[in-house]
Amino acid sequence: MSDITRGQQAKLHIAAKELKLSKDQYKAILFKHGHTFTSQRLTETEADAVLTEFKEMGWRPKSAKSPRKGGEVYHHNSSLKGLKEEIKEYALKRWGQGYERPLLALAKKIYGEIDHFDWIESLWHLKRIKETILRMQAKGSYTQHQRREALNQEDPF
Repeated sequence: MSDITRGQQAKLHIAAKELKLSKDQYKAILFKHGHTFTSQRLTETEADAVLTEFKEMGWRPKSAKSPRKGGEVYHHNSSLKGLKEEIKEYALKRWGQGYERPLLALAKKIYGEIDHFDWIESLWHLKRIKETILRMQAKGSYTQHQRREALNQEDPF
């Protein structure tokens, strides 16, 4: 008899919301299957029973979110070193020669407390950093470096 998983608990809350159950209705179903009024105290089998009842009531779990349609397909380099180099290239295009500080700030925002970008060993975090930089470039917003560069150019007229 093991405790409910986070995934099961999330499904329970999503299902109850999508079925538009009141709090009392939701608690009654929990009590019927697990003799408790809170989903945290359910076991895995009790949670499965509640989910089965929700399915009988008409709830259908949605499949995992699919990638964005119509957007550019990003092919991630599965090698950590290669992906880090690719991110540095995008950062150089985005922020210019002083890309290290904004890249580290972005990495801290996504990864958490870290002192050097090269210390990140999580492929998942590196992919999020790369996607964020690419989204920033797609928006077309100017960076301070790009504004400075534009101001320093001579006026052609």
